[in-house]
Amino acid sequence: MTQEENIPEELDARSMAEALKLLQEGEETAGIMEAKLDRIEAALEKLLAQMEDAQNGEETAAAEPQDTPSQTSPDSE
Repeated sequence: MTQEENIPEELDARSMAEALKLLQEGEETAGIMEAKLDRIEAALEKLLAQMEDAQNGEETAAAEPQDTPSQTSPDSE
């Protein structure tokens, strides 16, 4: 028995064309999904950078001396 004998008779040119069409549609869908995932990844990277900037800003603000008025009143002298 050769490999050609293992191929079902229904597998003709029309069914091969249909299989290739489905494969192409799948590849197009995969491309669309990949583009969407790339946009999501870019948005997440931007959000992470904003969060890091905000966190660094909070740490910098906490490390700087605060300009608070003296707790003694002028009348206490």
